[in-house]
Amino acid sequence: CFLRGKSVISANKDLIADYGIPLLKLSQQHNVDFQFEASVAGGIPIVRPMYSSLNSNRIEEIIGIMNGTTNFILSNMTAHGSSYEDVLKEAQEKGYAEADPTNDVSGYDAARKIAILATLGFHSAVTFNDVHVEGIENIAKEDIEHATEMGYVIKLLAIARQDEDGISLNVHPSFIRKGHPLANVDGAYNAVRGNCVGDVMFYGQGAGSLPTASAVVSDVMNVILHRNLQMTGKRGYVWHEAKLKPQADIASPYYIRMIVNNAPGVLAAVSKVLAENNISIRSLIQKDETAEIAEIVILIDKSAAGLVQASLQKIEELSCVRKIANAIRVIE
Repeated sequence: CFLRGKSVISANKDLIADYGIPLLKLSQQHNVDFQFEASVAGGIPIVRPMYSSLNSNRIEEIIGIMNGTTNFILSNMTAHGSSYEDVLKEAQEKGYAEADPTNDVSGYDAARKIAILATLGFHSAVTFNDVHVEGIENIAKEDIEHATEMGYVIKLLAIARQDEDGISLNVHPSFIRKGHPLANVDGAYNAVRGNCVGDVMFYGQGAGSLPTASAVVSDVMNVILHRNLQMTGKRGYVWHEAKLKPQADIASPYYIRMIVNNAPGVLAAVSKVLAENNISIRSLIQKDETAEIAEIVILIDKSAAGLVQASLQKIEELSCVRKIANAIRVIE
């Protein structure tokens, strides 16, 4: 289409997350438009604001709930105390989840969307492969229950940050406080932080046939306007090579749940490993004891991911620890 002088409108996030920049360059070379508002958050206008309305800002952070299927699953696990497997089956029966739900529950759908927004917002050449992805498959009823008891909810978040030492792109389950704007969101929600405008929130239904059609028709109207003004393909884009921040350096508090022997000295052994890596314990609770085993729930203060993973590996090697059941970041 570009080679034949035709403008293109697409909602294909898979394509755009991997090849958005070369396609935009090709469209400009042939003086045509390439527009893709519907590729992220459906009918919620987020793509065009990233490169137009907010272009006077240095975007510092983009954070959002960008996948409705995982949000449905986690919300229903929280509301009804159901297991992940039971809610996933319900989501498939209602048509919210595909027969093969991997793209949603493993976080790949959200990762493609955050790659697109980071490319536009940070003016950086990033793709889907630059996003560190964790899905929700390991979230258990126990994690939901503990989150509720401690005043949190669990959401799958897509987070892009631009710091002085580089860009970080992540999709992962997160503990967020019940009072946080993201906590009660049932649909899609995106928040953008700029150095001038502060926090800007984009919230709405997002997915679905009519919201998506709204975004596509808006792009059609935009292309028609550009054709009438003879300015198709004239918008300039600036891309920089992306300096990615090492995942091991990204710091946050963590919730950790582990299954241990119900024996003296276990808490001391676990605490010793954390202390050796300068990781401070915010709270520690021993739960659900039997004669042989116990469950320990720990909240640790903000710590680098590399140190946390190294500590968990050492802890799991302790003879008194049966397994690390989960480790989930806490967003404050």
